[in-house]
Amino acid sequence: MIALTKETTQYSNCKFINSPGETIVGHNADVQKCIFYNLNGSAIHTSADKVYCTEDEIHSNISDNTFENTNQISTTITGHSEGAITHSNSGGYYIATQNKFINVGESVLGALYPSLSINDWGTSKIIFTGNTINGAGRMVYLIDTSAGTIHDVRIENNTISNLQGKNWSAELKHWPDVVLINKSGE
Repeated sequence: MIALTKETTQYSNCKFINSPGETIVGHNADVQKCIFYNLNGSAIHTSADKVYCTEDEIHSNISDNTFENTNQISTTITGHSEGAITHSNSGGYYIATQNKFINVGESVLGALYPSLSINDWGTSKIIFTGNTINGAGRMVYLIDTSAGTIHDVRIENNTISNLQGKNWSAELKHWPDVVLINKSGE
């Protein structure tokens, strides 16, 4: 499903089951009280291009959803399957709160990386808070520090269990605008 409009595309009380790849793609999505179940790829893939919109025109809200058994096929096979929520050109630009992530594949959030494209603002402006995560490979697939911009990324105050750990200290020193904190202080 494509959410690439200047206006908000609303998804409310929907069930997305057995999707073969990325399920919702784009920006300006208001996704509430939906169920994403048994997905090969990501549930939501945020992406936009400077050619078609301005930075102020892109923003999504993702709240009160259940993500279960998402991104189950390796990203090396399908691409953009590294997280339940993934990012590419100008990825991010969303608030995700009060969601449940159960048994997600490689990670809850896909790669946070700045693109080398001139049409990309970078993966930025993410507020991921108040969510419950139970069972995932890791919280974030990777934080790429090679080039471009990452700013205003706050992943904090989530309830997390059964998550594989990774030490992000080197990446976080490079990107002070990326905050990774959960309730137990991990």
